[in-house]
Amino acid sequence: MPRAKPSPMQRLLWLPMILLAGCAVNPVTGKNELMLLDEPVAGMSDAETEQTAILLEEISKDRSLVVVEHDMEFVRNLDCVVSVLHEGSVIAEGAMDSIQSDPRVIEVYLGR
Repeated sequence: MPRAKPSPMQRLLWLPMILLAGCAVNPVTGKNELMLLDEPVAGMSDAETEQTAILLEEISKDRSLVVVEHDMEFVRNLDCVVSVLHEGSVIAEGAMDSIQSDPRVIEVYLGR
C-alpha cells in the first residue's frame, strides 16, 4: 500500500526535526553542517512558503544548504547562489538574474 504524501505543514515541521537529528554531522566539530532539501515548498501556500524561506535563511547562517526547487520565486527570495544542472552537469551558476538570462538555461529549460 502506498504511503500518503506528507502535508505541507508536516514538511515544514520536518526541518527542525532534521536539525535535531544531527544529519551530516562533522566528526571534528560535532555540528550538523549540511542540509539537503528536495522541493521543500511543493504544495505549500504562499504563507507557508514565506515561513519556510525565513526558516531556511536562519538555518543557513551556520550550515550549508542544498535546495532542489522548481519554484523560482522562492529561490529568488532566498537570495543565494543558484546552480542549474542538466543531465548531471552544472550548466550555469550565479545570481538568479544571471541564471534566468543565461542562454544555456533558456535553451535547456524553455526550449528556445
